Amino acid sequence: MSLTRVQQERFWLWEEKHYDRLSPRQQKEYQACLAELGGHLLPQHRIHMPLSATPFWLLGEDPYQAHQSLRRLPATADVVIIGCGLTGASAFYHLRHSGLRVLLLEEADVPCAQSSGKNGGNFQLLAESYIGTYDGIVGERADVIRQHFPHLSDAQVQAHAERDARIISRYTRSNVLRIEEIVRQENLECDYSPAGWLQLASDEHEERALETDAALLGVDSEPAEPDDVAPLWRNAWRPQYRSRWIYRSGNYHPVKFVRGILSRALSQPQMWLMTQTRVHEIQGQDVITNRGTVKAGRIIVAT
Repeated sequence: MSLTRVQQERFWLWEEKHYDRLSPRQQKEYQACLAELGGHLLPQHRIHMPLSATPFWLLGEDPYQAHQSLRRLPATADVVIIGCGLTGASAFYHLRHSGLRVLLLEEADVPCAQSSGKNGGNFQLLAESYIGTYDGIVGERADVIRQHFPHLSDAQVQAHAERDARIISRYTRSNVLRIEEIVRQENLECDYSPAGWLQLASDEHEERALETDAALLGVDSEPAEPDDVAPLWRNAWRPQYRSRWIYRSGNYHPVKFVRGILSRALSQPQMWLMTQTRVHEIQGQDVITNRGTVKAGRIIVAT
């Protein structure tokens, strides 16, 4: 569900008049109601921790709740995959035409019960997760290399950091393109939206880091001037530094994506998903679970 622009503005008008009069509990309830309707708070209002501990992606019924492809665990499988998140489900999907007997094990009642169902649903070509000031991919890698290899010269650190940054960038781009290919090829309904990202710079250092990353890594992007960005916040806030539009980045619903590729894989008779199956131990090729032991030709740990 999503509010129309007119509906959202009506909520904002009410919010401007009454929000500050609400108690913290009422503000949380208003926030939850607005989120359920597909709206969002005015930029000047602080976002509270949600009332519900259930991740947004896991709300509603799950078609794979307590799913058991087989009445009992098979004695053998060519491949056993442990963990039905994005990584495990993707491996499962890509093995669907291999002719191998593939068993996917998930400890929880539903797929994506851990980090795959508790993330922002983002895909981006430049790094988003960092602490403090953004140093760029090259800068972040250089910091890590200096920490672990203090004997290297500045030139060596820079060379290794640039090499690592290019590897990370190629890998990230490959993943982003692969997600797009799968969504379009399989016609998945997972709220896929490659509308691009606006990466903000909070100071001159971050502004230079964004420019350096874009130039060195060949990321499809262009600068965003402060005057172009301010209207996005209804001019309630105006950035002082040049930001960057990052194309081929966006959002998707990770749990819907996983459900979609699971449905394609499970259409093959030799592909099996067993939820509520906890792996206690791996001994050689034996996967020991709460349901019994499976002898695996290959084991993929995707937890």
